[in-house]
Formats: sequence, structure tokens, C-alpha cells
Amino acid sequence: MKYTEKCRLPQWDETDRVLRTDFNDAFAGLERIGADHGRLRWMAGNLIRDAYRREVQGRILHGRCGLTDGMWINALSSREEAGGDGHGWNGRYGVCHGTGGLPDLEDIKASAEEECYISTVSSYVYQSRRAAVTFTSRGYGKIDQLGIFAWPNEHYSNKPFDFTVTMTRVDDGSPVAEAGPFTTVLKPYNYLVTYYQVDFPLEPHVEYRMEFTAPEGQDFNGVAGFSLATKHADSSKPMTLAARTAEGTISKTVTPPEHAEEASGIVRWRGSGQVAMIVNGVEMREVRVRETVNAEGVPCRETEFSLEKIPEGELTVALEMVKGEENLDVFDYGLIWR
Repeated sequence: MKYTEKCRLPQWDETDRVLRTDFNDAFAGLERIGADHGRLRWMAGNLIRDAYRREVQGRILHGRCGLTDGMWINALSSREEAGGDGHGWNGRYGVCHGTGGLPDLEDIKASAEEECYISTVSSYVYQSRRAAVTFTSRGYGKIDQLGIFAWPNEHYSNKPFDFTVTMTRVDDGSPVAEAGPFTTVLKPYNYLVTYYQVDFPLEPHVEYRMEFTAPEGQDFNGVAGFSLATKHADSSKPMTLAARTAEGTISKTVTPPEHAEEASGIVRWRGSGQVAMIVNGVEMREVRVRETVNAEGVPCRETEFSLEKIPEGELTVALEMVKGEENLDVFDYGLIWR
């Protein structure tokens, strides 16, 4: 009788006797092989998941690493990795759905510098028909309503004037947004702040410049400007901030390695809501949820999904995020090939 080389299972020749003990020994060997294989698969799965986490941590804390043939990951550490504009990237780490990445209003007020204000009073030395202010945003969101002050000096010669507010980036001068036309609300001999809906988008770590003018030929005798300007406007609320609505889906295209037959999906997130991974329009099966930390050591959840059979060709992988009653932050996601 011959035996297989690796597992020593019997291989009968035509002239060999067939004994019960040979069958028992062979099946006992198969039982041991099956148990060992299960343990090896469990160990390999844990090792792959740990490698995934180390890879993500390396990208966040130590710069970019190349993709490996064992996994495809997307650590959401830049606008590009987070899917571009409209995906709620807060400039720190991850995608924020909600107000968690908003700029701080007090921080904006502290950084604001008045460039000029409107002054059309003939007795003043300073004369200008233009108001401008610069400030720095350190968060992701939008200016919801903007406060404009106006203080007319002579009620008999004052009429409301029309104006448009523009916002540009200071670093490259590129236009960001424009709002208006608006009409000033005047109250003779009284300082008045009026709030106008502008919906100006804000990005993290960007300095902005806002401006509006009192058009020539429109009768206005007084001073006016942004209530964010500290010299002439004593306002505790120069503007109101709001969250920008983030897109709920990020899609990527990826080509699986030749050896891949199955895949696991990983999403690390925190907050209120739900996350899902979809491949070629089919939702991956959720396997488990566990408590862990993200690449910066912040406590979060890790949801694992399973794809039992990988379709042929390129895959369209979508991360779907549904915000609940509170903020939803998603830090990274990816596929582990098996």
C-alpha cells in the first residue's frame, strides 16, 4: 500500500487488502487536518485584520504607504481619500456627518482683521464705500447667516442701498461664493445689525476675505460693514455657523488580486447611525461589530462585512453612511482579500 506524501492517507493498489483499520486511521487523519485547518484560518484572519489596522495607522501617523496585494484600504485622511468635496471631510481625520467638524465662532472672531469699512460721512477724515474683513476657518461647515451693521447719520438723506457679498480665499485669490443682492435695513440715528442668509462654505485651515460695497450714486450717509469687524461693531454674534450636508456614499473602483476568492470589509466609525459596504450593487453581509480604536487611538466601533464570492473584473466598492440623531464619524474602510 502507498500513502500520500503530506497527510499520509492510504492509496490502495489493486492487489492490496482493504482493512477497516486503514479506513479508521485515514478518517481520523482527516479529522485532525480539518481541525488544524479551522484553527489556521482563524489565526490567519486575525493576523490579516491586525495587518490592516497597522497599515491604516501607518498611513495616518507616518505618511502614505503603498497598497499591498493582500488588502485595499482607504484611510480617510484627506479630501481626496474622503471622496472629494461634499463628503463632510473635517480636515482632521475621517468623514464627519453632523456638526462635529464645525469651526469655532470664538476662534473666527479672534482671527478676524478689518481691512476697511464703509464711511460716507462728510465730516469724517476716513472715506470709503467698501467694507472688507479677513478671518481664518479651522473647521468644516458653512456660514449660515452673516451680520452686517449699518449706522446712518442723517435720516433725511439716507436711503437703503443694494449690495452683494463676495468671499475669496486669501492664499490664491480664488472666488469661493457670492450672496445677494441684499438691501440694507436702516434705522435713523441707531446702530443696527441685520442678518443675511449667505451659505458660504468653509474649509479647515483656510484664510478667507469677505467684501461688499455701497454702490456709487446710491445715497447713504453713515458707516457700515461686517459685524465680524471688531473696531466698529460690538456684536456678540457676528454670524451663525451650520453643518454642510455630507454625501452619504463614497464609491471607489478596485481590481482584486488574482489569488483572491473572498473578501472581508472593514469600517471603523463612531456615533449615531449606520454604515454598510456594497460591491457591484450588492450589500456585503455584516459579520460582527466590536469595540476598538482608530489609527489615532480614539475609541470607535469596527464593523466587519463578508463577501463570499468575488465577482470577476473590476469592482465598484461603495461605503454607505446614514447619520442618526447625533453625529456620525467614519475614519477608514477597506477590503481584505482572502
